[in-house]
Amino acid sequence: TGLQSLYSGSAIRTYIIPRNSAFRAYMKTNGYANVSAIPVATLEPVLKYHIVNEKVIFTDPELLLSNNPIAYPTESGSIMYLSHNTSYQGLINHGTKKSWTIITSNLEPTNGVIHITADIVYLSL
Repeated sequence: TGLQSLYSGSAIRTYIIPRNSAFRAYMKTNGYANVSAIPVATLEPVLKYHIVNEKVIFTDPELLLSNNPIAYPTESGSIMYLSHNTSYQGLINHGTKKSWTIITSNLEPTNGVIHITADIVYLSL
């Protein structure tokens, strides 16, 4: 997709990274034999939605309140709501029609934060 610079650049971002099983489920649901069979025009916005243009770490005092989704801009031009529950598990798009729980959070590479999900996520209002 030509998005390597978004992952390796120095700009600080939050990366929502779906597990391999999420991509396998996505391919099966959408009838793709493998990742290279997904048209770039289809895959690029999916990947860009998983890149938040700010550093969002759940130890940030701004995120102190649980179940309080905050809207963040994504690289796709859409927004992603991030928050956490009372057990401090990260939540994606909590309060919308479809939300997800982050399974591993607050990993800090040199250019931001990584949160791992079991699914490919999207905004469903």
